[in-house]
Amino acid sequence: MCWETSYAQFTYPLEVDVPELLRALEDGRTPAVQPINSYESYRFKIRNDRKCADVNGTVRLLLLVKSALNHRAQRDAIRRSWGFESRFSDVVIRRIFMLGAGKPETQDEVDAEYARHRDIVQADFVDAYYNNTIKTMLGLRWAFQHCQKAEFVLCVDDDYYVSVKNLLKFIRNPWGLSAVDSEEENTPAAFVGDGRLWAGYVFARSRPMRHRWSKWYLSLDEYPFSRFPPYVTAGAFVLSQPALVDLYQVAQYTRPFRFDDIFLAIVARKAGLQPLHSDAFRFWGRPESPQDFEGLVAAHGFSDPELLVRVWEQQKSRGQA
Repeated sequence: MCWETSYAQFTYPLEVDVPELLRALEDGRTPAVQPINSYESYRFKIRNDRKCADVNGTVRLLLLVKSALNHRAQRDAIRRSWGFESRFSDVVIRRIFMLGAGKPETQDEVDAEYARHRDIVQADFVDAYYNNTIKTMLGLRWAFQHCQKAEFVLCVDDDYYVSVKNLLKFIRNPWGLSAVDSEEENTPAAFVGDGRLWAGYVFARSRPMRHRWSKWYLSLDEYPFSRFPPYVTAGAFVLSQPALVDLYQVAQYTRPFRFDDIFLAIVARKAGLQPLHSDAFRFWGRPESPQDFEGLVAAHGFSDPELLVRVWEQQKSRGQA
């Protein structure tokens, strides 16, 4: 479109020396620039700061599930299925549901749920579609501040099926450098490069929606460029701890954007972090046949709690979950 700015000219505030910024933060020095985002200003109504702190050693995998307040049935289904923390005796897994604030009359129910399961983190933001970036970033903030023991974090919506078994295989060898012995699937492997992993289903050359009737509409004032940076769909993606640290810290110095997957893509571009594509993350159409689940890490389309549990139990019996 002739009125758009070529992606070759991409720039996005703040324009800073990101490597120097990250070095300063790592060294405990005050950066030369001030943050422009307010994710640190939100208050955790339920902090749950002992969830990872009480673990003796590292947490192999943190399941960070973005959930709506009224989705108690979905959370219970996840607890009974793929979110069961003790699924594998030799792997430390922790589960967290990230919630926003609601009406005062619903808070007693949330507090009771937390008292029973100890797996909720709640922050004082309004949980709405256009606040998805806030929700995602507050989840990453919690992981950054309270679960640095986690080697990997799966950020996922509560309407997804997940095979933790396949995910553990994936994070052991995400680049597929060699075959993984099934008896050693939970053994850490050496990472290539800088150890930063941001993986899921990647859109490499997606364009902004310019039709005003679309809920994904973006004006030229909001985003003038002809395409987006490569991004991972936000419904399910996995981060290594070094990638999470860089994304969260650089995000503080990046102008907010209301679509969380695009915001993370912009932040990642600034941080020099390339997304890794995998077809094992499925965001379109729910898988139907048992064969569709082979090797699958995550799949969208499981808002029905009973369906989720039934499918997970089927796949568990087939050795796929």
